[in-house]
Amino acid sequence: MSVSKGKDGGFYVGSTLVTFMESWTLNRGVQVEGVTPFGSDWDQNEATIKNWGATFAGTLDRSDAQQAALLSQLEDATIANVAARFSLDGTTAYWEGSAIYVSDSINSTSKGLVKVSGNLTGNGAITYTGA
Repeated sequence: MSVSKGKDGGFYVGSTLVTFMESWTLNRGVQVEGVTPFGSDWDQNEATIKNWGATFAGTLDRSDAQQAALLSQLEDATIANVAARFSLDGTTAYWEGSAIYVSDSINSTSKGLVKVSGNLTGNGAITYTGA
């Protein structure tokens, strides 16, 4: 069995690693529409379109060009698609797709480092490359 270790992965914008990120989550789904007819005792649904979104989290570092570019989208209202890559091993096994950076959260405590988390909504397909 071949398993992936979290320490080997990463969150990338394009082919550039976003530094100090500690986690990412990729959520994939299918939108459904209810088609339950009168008289049915059970819900009936029809799959319509696929969708995806993602979150990432780590330590804030505004000197990292990728972090700064993401954060600036919500600060100066210049919204652009992000070429997001979620890697299992850094180079050969990853999901990637175009996304819109929709929100973030910045958290500070008196005894810790300032943390940042961000949310992406897929804009088109997400594809997997690798074994």
